[in-house]
Formats: sequence, C-alpha cells, structure tokens
Amino acid sequence: MRYFPLKTAIFCIIIIPLLFTTTLIGIERYLETEHQNKIKSHIVNGYKANESSVLDSIVDLMGNYIKELSDSDLLVKKFGLGANISLTDSSGNLIYLHCNGAENSKDEDQNSRVESKKITIANGLDFDLKVSVLLRQNTLLSNIILSIYTLFSLLIFFFFYKQSILKIAKDHKSRREAISSLVKDEKEYIEKLESLKKERELLLKNLKEVKADSQEESRKASITEEGLFNEIVQLEKRLEENIALQKQKEEEIENLKNQLEKVEKKKGGSKRRKSVDALAKRFSNLYKNIEMNERAIEGLLDLDDDDMQLKAEEVIHQLNYDPLDVTVKRKVFAGKKNKTASFEVLFAYNGRLYFRNIEGNRVEILVIGTKNTQDKDMEFLHGI
Repeated sequence: MRYFPLKTAIFCIIIIPLLFTTTLIGIERYLETEHQNKIKSHIVNGYKANESSVLDSIVDLMGNYIKELSDSDLLVKKFGLGANISLTDSSGNLIYLHCNGAENSKDEDQNSRVESKKITIANGLDFDLKVSVLLRQNTLLSNIILSIYTLFSLLIFFFFYKQSILKIAKDHKSRREAISSLVKDEKEYIEKLESLKKERELLLKNLKEVKADSQEESRKASITEEGLFNEIVQLEKRLEENIALQKQKEEEIENLKNQLEKVEKKKGGSKRRKSVDALAKRFSNLYKNIEMNERAIEGLLDLDDDDMQLKAEEVIHQLNYDPLDVTVKRKVFAGKKNKTASFEVLFAYNGRLYFRNIEGNRVEILVIGTKNTQDKDMEFLHGI
C-alpha cells in the first residue's frame, strides 16, 4: 500500500459522476438553445408564408416541426432524447404543448382553436416559447458518455498504477542490491575475522617464545648481575674523573680565548683608530661644507661592499655641493631634549645615511649604515 495511488483512485471514482452530470446538463442546455432557435425560425418562416391563411396556424407549424424532428434528428430517433415544448401567447394562453412525444393543444372545440389562431394572427408573432430538453439516463447516448468517462478514468488510474508498479520494482531492485552488498560485506568481514584469528594464534605463539627467551635471559642476567654491578661502579668512577678533567681543560681553553681576544682588540683597536682618523682628515680636506660625525665614519668603514662605500661617498659629495639635489626619503626627529630635524637618504638600495643642517649652510653627517643596522642607528639619533 505504500506506492498504491489511493488519491488517484479516489479522484477517478469521484470525477466520473461529476463529469457525467456536468456533460448531460451541458448537452441539455445546448440542445434547448438550439431547438428553441430552430422552432422560432420555423414559426417565423411559416407564418410569413401563410399569413393570410387561418388553417396554417402556429399549432400546425409546431406539429410539423415536431414530426420532422422525430423523423430526422439522430439524437431523438436513435438516442431517445426527450423534449418538452410549450407555446403561449402574449396573454399567457397556452397555444401548444408537447411532452416527450405526446401532442396536446388548447382547443377543446373547433371554435376555441380558431379563436386562438385568430388571436395569434391578430397579435402578430407575439408569443412565448419554452423548450426543455431531457437527456434521460440509461439511454444509449448517456451510456456512451458514461463509458467514455469511465474509460478515461481507468486510463488515468492505469497510468499512475503503472508508475507505482515501476517504483515498487525499483525499490525491490535497490533492496536486493543493498542485501547483496551486505552479504558481500559480511563475507569479507568473516574472511578478515578468520585472518585476524590466525594472526592472533601466531602472535600468541611468538609471545610464548619471547617469554621463554626472556626467562632464559633473566636467568643468565641474574648470574652475571654481581659482576656487572662491579663493572658499573668502576665505569662511574672513570666517568667522574673524565668529567673533572674535561672541566679543567674547558677552563684552560676559556682563559686562552680571553687572552687572545684582548690581544686582538689591542691590535685591531689601534688600527681602526688610525683608519677613522685618516678618513676624518680626508673628508675635512675634500668637503669643506660637510662635518662628519665619528659614528658616521665608523659606519662607513663597517660597510662590507666597496661599491656601497662609493655610493655613500657620492651622496656626501652631493650634500657638499648642492644639498637640494639629494633625494630625501623621510624626515627623522633626533635628539633627547631638542628634537632637531634629521633626514634619511637611501643609497645602493640597502644603505641608509642620516644628516642634519647646521649653521653656516653646512651639513652634518650623523650616521651611515644599512637596513640591518637601522634600529641601532635610530637609537643613536634619538640619544644625540
């Protein structure tokens, strides 16, 4: 019942009587309008042709039309269609009445019938025509309509029922595939379990062998334990002696290093002092508008690359002759008390030179360094 189209079945059951009833009512309304128009047209044409004759009355026209309708109309002749037709004049007098094949007229005698005709003719075509079509059930036409709707409903139900059958088949197929997959997985798990059991047995066997070997080694170790203990004591004593000797040698090496550093500082310090003094004397002779700070000279000597030293001196040369021609990267405020403006100049991409303007249109080179020494150089500038 999961995929059974219950809603579709209920819909097909309910829709048949609704469509059947609606169709019968629609056919009756259509035929009533159609026959009413035909009867009116027939009466008008017959009256115009026999307007001066009393014998060819409206009642005769109606009778002739009903007879023609019964003989020629397929719905009336073959399918048992019934119709109620009533004709009254302007005063409400019944002129003609037809009920499902029986003819009646409001003429109990000849005088009254002629009188009605005269009234009708005298008043012209002023009449009221009512047509009521009855399409009875259990006739050939109604059974055909009911059969068509039933067949249509069955086709709809069969379509959805077939879709449900396909869903059921698809569901069963997926379930079979799932069951097959589960069975396959179960076989694989059983095989793995068997393999794990074999591995467990093998591990247990190896464990027993290891335990036996361990017990044997423990027995041997217990025999030689005392000898090993004595050997360990001797080794520890030797280790302590070696450690003491190593500390003594390290102290001697450290003393020698300190003595060597002192000697190197004495030699290097005097040599560097001479280099700084020589470079300061050289700059004072070459660049009259430049005053070199000792930190700047030391920084210039610390530049490893000769090309960087040449680039730095090129900047110094420009500052000596035209400071405005030098490209300044940024302004740096230096000094603890009076924040004097200093300027940063880049050279050789990684080089940094800091200067400030002093009295007499001269320039003081404060620091020369690189990007790596920039932090130390900035500390020096702020501490001036």
